[in-house]
Amino acid sequence: MKKKIILMSALTAVFMLLLPILALELRTVVPFIVFVFLLYLICPICSIVVGAIAGTDIRRLWYFGFLPALIGFGAYAYIIGWDNALIFAGCYLMLGLIAMGIAALVKVFRQAKKDNRRR
Repeated sequence: MKKKIILMSALTAVFMLLLPILALELRTVVPFIVFVFLLYLICPICSIVVGAIAGTDIRRLWYFGFLPALIGFGAYAYIIGWDNALIFAGCYLMLGLIAMGIAALVKVFRQAKKDNRRR
């Protein structure tokens, strides 16, 4: 359990905080499309993956559905402004919560299917 928490915390910190700020600081070296790629593809995938992992044990890991959105909001508020950061954070929050809910439903259905096989 501790390994899962450390893994998800590190994944969230790297993809939602470190990479956007690094892309901002290296804007003269890396093209703008890297930042757009990060904003529209990498960070949403990170939110979905962290939410799906959190959905396997919602009682203990429920806050990981919110964590990518909160960290992303802090990073993007610094980079692109509060209003746009709030929109992106809301999208990341919805993606994380939907992934967490789907993962929890899959776990429940698999458990029910396993219970029906035993009968």
